[in-house]
This record gives sequence, structure tokens and C-alpha cells, in this order.
Amino acid sequence: MIIFAATKHLIYMKYKYIILLCVCSFLSVFAKGKDLYFQHVDMAQTAVQTSAISIYQDEKGALWFGNERLNVYDGTNINSFSFSEHLPALGNNTIRTICGDGEHKLFLLADYDLVSYDIVSEQFVDESIKARDLVYYQDSLYGCYGDQLFRYNTDKQEKEVLCTLESADMGNIYHIRPYGEGWLMGTTRGVYLYEKGQVHTLLPNENITCLFVDCQNRVWVAIDGKGVMIYNKEKWVSLADVCPTVTTAIQTQVRCFEQDRNDNIWIGSFGGITVVDDKLENSYLLVHDKDNYWSIRHTSVYAIYRDKQDNMWIGTYYGGLSYFNPVTEDFSFYQVEGKNGKGNSLKGFSFGRMIEGEDGNLYIATESGGLNILNRRTNEVKHLDPEKGECPSRTTKSVWYDKKHQCLYVGTFLHGLFCYKDGKFTSIGNEILQNASQRIVSQLIPWKGQLIVTTQEGFYLLNLQTQKLTSLFTDEKLQASTKGMIRFAFLDDKERLWMSIVAESFPICIDLKAQKVIDCPALQKNIGNKAVQCITADEQGRLYWAINGAGVLVYNPEDQQLEQFTQENGMLLTNSAFQAEVIDSQLVVISPKGITLIDLATKKATHALFSKDFPLHPINVTCGLYVAPSDSMIFVGGIESMMSVKVSALADHNKPYHIMFNSLVINNNPVYPSPEGILKENIAYISELELSHRQNNFSIGFTSTNYRSTSSELFEYKLVGWDKQWIHAPTPLSPIRD
Repeated sequence: MIIFAATKHLIYMKYKYIILLCVCSFLSVFAKGKDLYFQHVDMAQTAVQTSAISIYQDEKGALWFGNERLNVYDGTNINSFSFSEHLPALGNNTIRTICGDGEHKLFLLADYDLVSYDIVSEQFVDESIKARDLVYYQDSLYGCYGDQLFRYNTDKQEKEVLCTLESADMGNIYHIRPYGEGWLMGTTRGVYLYEKGQVHTLLPNENITCLFVDCQNRVWVAIDGKGVMIYNKEKWVSLADVCPTVTTAIQTQVRCFEQDRNDNIWIGSFGGITVVDDKLENSYLLVHDKDNYWSIRHTSVYAIYRDKQDNMWIGTYYGGLSYFNPVTEDFSFYQVEGKNGKGNSLKGFSFGRMIEGEDGNLYIATESGGLNILNRRTNEVKHLDPEKGECPSRTTKSVWYDKKHQCLYVGTFLHGLFCYKDGKFTSIGNEILQNASQRIVSQLIPWKGQLIVTTQEGFYLLNLQTQKLTSLFTDEKLQASTKGMIRFAFLDDKERLWMSIVAESFPICIDLKAQKVIDCPALQKNIGNKAVQCITADEQGRLYWAINGAGVLVYNPEDQQLEQFTQENGMLLTNSAFQAEVIDSQLVVISPKGITLIDLATKKATHALFSKDFPLHPINVTCGLYVAPSDSMIFVGGIESMMSVKVSALADHNKPYHIMFNSLVINNNPVYPSPEGILKENIAYISELELSHRQNNFSIGFTSTNYRSTSSELFEYKLVGWDKQWIHAPTPLSPIRD
């Protein structure tokens, strides 16, 4: 017999226990201009109708949405319930409203019939009550129908009428919201406030189609055919009058309001989503764009819902369910020409090393695109095109900006070294860089007012005053030992040059002041000839080695101690790293799986993981990483794209979510809740499960309601006492098997 006792993240068994580890991450999305990046829930996997008329999130984080069926999305699967199967008398009425008690009870309006649903027992109850709107507030369910505002006790199935409109001229109540110590009522003939037993008229003789109260206690109402009005400090104003940028979209069938984490108001209508800033000064319109996969799937919007992670969920008419994370408005993506690039696009195949000049420009080395220059103030991109004679090489490998002389040095592929100033390129060191290998300039490293020039045939030193190029090493043995294809070189603050050379069997360290090699046995033993892609250092002088095939190694040159970030300590969860950079005691790492930010003090990591849906994908070892010291903006070069994001945006992701079980299969047969069955309740809510010895062939499916991660989230599990290491589960749906 096997007995389970479940907690939030741990399942205990008599002889074994399973621990699920979800590495915190979030799916990066973008907002460039007014094109917001929406993710879309795949409804093709089920026979679910693709409209989403109402939306609600339960205590576990699952998203419920209504159309002619009740549907629930748990981050992996969509389950759908038909009223005609559970409550035949109601048929397949449209579910217009969903709310809940914050625990395990849902309240629905199927057309105008009130239905309750117990998530744990998966039981529906027809409450035999009519309502036009529902709100669960302060442990009570409130509703309205006809001229009445009422409170409903679902345990006793008792209805208590709180208010009856005194005149037929006040219309029928269609919308309610709590307001102060009373209730706002939007009717077919105006807006009224019920407070302390009295009804007060706020806006008469208007047909109200939607009602909302924002965090500043302003009342937003949609008036049929007339747009949006706002009530603030006992005064009504028209949104069109105070915010001239709003479009006519707010005039047509406004159906919903919601407020995002930045206090912007989202207005859903037949004509799309109008987003208005909290000062009512600016707005923009979001509509479906058939040429843009990231836009909302349909312009006709029925529901907008802000979840516990601040994601904004959009329900559309036959466009399904989409969501947007406002945290990631700090992300910007730059596409190449012809790749959905709008306005100022990049040019090139891949985007590598970058440097920022004092002129406010970011200079970007490219493959097949010459030199790209991004004006960080205006976001405009300028191309120095070799085909037009503006750049000496189609492929640029390295860039460095000389602040003293106000010029840019550019290393190229097969064309050598150049200085770019006043719009002109000047060739440097042609008498030294003569063969093809010498003319591949892969890195430029400043040192004591000079510039170390790294080529595919060794190191050179450029005098920035005279622009004369000489060999970095005068000793012939040092010249010989550093000759060849150099993967990467790094100069630390003690003037030690660390390098990885393809032809050498281990990394080399040279003291530039003493002009001698420093013996590093720990590096020789642990790194050997692995493909070192990048080296960087923190303020304590510890070196971080990004290695393709080995992840990230941390090396302290003072005591020669070496540490590896591995899956076991839950950090990178990858065996490869392409680029790394330290900024403000945090390590930024680029790997095939995404962007990782590691707090070097706490060793905690957060991840922006790449997926097939992520705009910056794929990347490879040639892709660049630059962290701007002025504002901690991270720039990441990719294949045919580039992105930027603030370090703070990567770190700002700690929002609540649940890891939960979502399926049980025994002897290859799915198990569903039933009073007489193995599962008495929904598996996400059970605290114990008892199985006999005949039921030892089982699997448990699990998922996460961390919608900032979705398909790119990483899961691992361990059977303690059986598994020695964490086991990667390819997707949340993958079962844990006995």
C-alpha cells in the first residue's frame, strides 16, 4: 500500500517522496511603440468554443472563462464543462459573469440564471435565482435583477433584497460595484448610488453598458453610443474631452474596464482595447493585426481581467484567450528589415559585440550588416552599409569607443582594424595586420590608455595617441604561446590577461606588468580546452567563465578555488553559456535557454527563458551581450533580432503562483473525482491519496499557474531515496511515474 500526504510543493510517501522544483522564470514579452506582445492560449487542443465572454482566476491560479461552456485553463490544459450535461434544464446558455469566494466556490451567470460550482467536488448547483450581474464582496455574494439589488446566501439559498428602485424611470439594474460604504448601480436609465438605506442619483437618463471603480475611487461608465464618462470629486467629465488621443473605438459597445499594475485603464469594446494612462492625458488603441502574431486575436473584446501576477487577460469574440504581462513593457525588441521590422529596423544576420558612446549611440557589430548605430534617445537605427561604401566590411567583429578622442574603433572580419570618426573610416595597422588571420579582429580591450587588439593570430597593442600598432608581447615565447585562434580574452583589474586559445589544451593567464605566464592548475584541470565563450569579473576579483558545454564556472584567482553553477543548486539549469557580464553585484548570463540573472550575494537566480514563441530566438555563440553602465540596460544580440531590458525588470518577477497536480492515471486509465472512487475530490485539492498494491502503476500530471513562464518554464522532480539527481520534466504535462 502506498499513502500520499501532500503539501504545497512536496508529496510524502511511506517509502519515497517526491519534490517538485519549479525554477522561477518568466516569459519575456515586449511593448515597442504601441504594439504589445500578447501570448495566446492554444484552444485547438480541445473542442472548446473560441470565444471568451467572462474571465475569473481561482485561489490556485487557474483561469476560468465562459462562453457556451464553462472552461478552465491551468497553465497546461483546458478542461471544459457543458451545462447541458450537468444541468439539462439550463441548456448551453452563455456564461456572462464569473466570480468566486476566493476559496473553492464559483458563481456563474448562465445568461441570467445563477449557478454555483464547487471546484473541489466538481458539482454544479442551479440556485434558481435570476441576476444581471454578480459581485462577491466581503464574504457575501451580491447581485441585481430588474429594479432590485440583493445579497444571496448560498449556504441557506436565501435572497435578501437590499434596495428596490423607487421609480420605473430609473430603469433596470444591469451593473453593480461596491463604492465606499454603498453600492453603485448602472441601469438602463442612469447611474445611482445606494448608501445607508438611501438611493442617490449620480447620472440620470443614460443607458449604462459598463461600470468600473478604479484605485483612485474614480467611477468609469460606458454609455450606449456616447462613449465613456468619468465621475471624480462629484463631477462628471467625458473621456473624449479630457484625453483627445482616444479614438472612436470607445463609442461602440464598450463592454469592460480593468486597471493594470501601472494604473492604466484598459477599456474593452467592439473596436478593440483603448489603454488610457492614469492622468487621462494619453491613450493608445490595441486591435487585431493579421500580420502581427503578437496582437490580440480578435478586435471585438468582451472581457479584461488582471490576475494575481498582474498579467492582463483578454477575452475576445471567437479570438480566444490572450494575455499580456505589463512588467515586460521594459522589454524592447528590434527586428531586421523584412522580419516584421517596423520603422527603423536593424540590418544584418546576427548581432554581436556592442559599445555605447558618449554621443548617446549604441554601436553594434553585425554579421553581413556592416555597422548598426542605435540612437538610445530617439530609438532610431542607422546603418553603415558596406554595399553603399559606408563601412569597410560586411561583417564587423568588435567595437570600442575612445571617449578621450571621441572616436570608434571597429574590428572586422578579414579587413583588419579601423577608426571611425566624423563619418569616415580610417584603416589602422595595415603594415602589421597583413595575412587573413591577423585581419580578423575579434576583440578590443582597453589597457592603460592603450588598446589591446585581439586577432586570430595573436595579440597586438594600439597606441591611441599615435595610432601605431605593435605586438603586445616582446618576449618571443609569449608571442608563440598566444599565437592562434583566440576564443576570448579578459583583462582583470590586476593587469592579468586571461585567455582561451583553440590550439592550447587549457586557459592561459599572463601578467602584463611582469610579462610572464601565471600557473593556474585548477583551470587546467577543470576547464582544459573547453570552449570558453566569455570571461568577466565581479568587484571581489572572482572570474566567471561562460563555457559552451559546461555552463558557468566561478574562479577565485587568489585561492584558486573553483565552483560550478549546476542543476543541483538550481541556478542556470543549462550545460552551456554563451555570454556573461557583471553589473551591480549581479551576473547576467546568456545561454541557449535564455537570459539568467544571478544575485551574487544570495546566489538566487531568475530566468527569462527562450521558447519558440519568444521573439529573440534563436541565438548562438556569436550573439552579443552589453550592459550599459549608465542605466543598467541589458542589450542582447540574436539571429535577425536584438532586444533590450532593464536589469530591474528581470528581477521584478516574484509574483504568487502554484505548482499543482492536475491528473492521475492508474494502470493506464485516467481517474476522475467521484464519491465512491479513488479520488474523492479534485486532485489539486487532496491532502492524501491511498493506493493498493494493485495500483502501483500510476502517473501524476502537474502544472504551474505561473503564466509568466508558460511553455518555457522548467520543471524538475526527484524521488528521494531512489533518484540521486533532479530529473528534468520536458513539459508541465509530463507525469511523475512510479
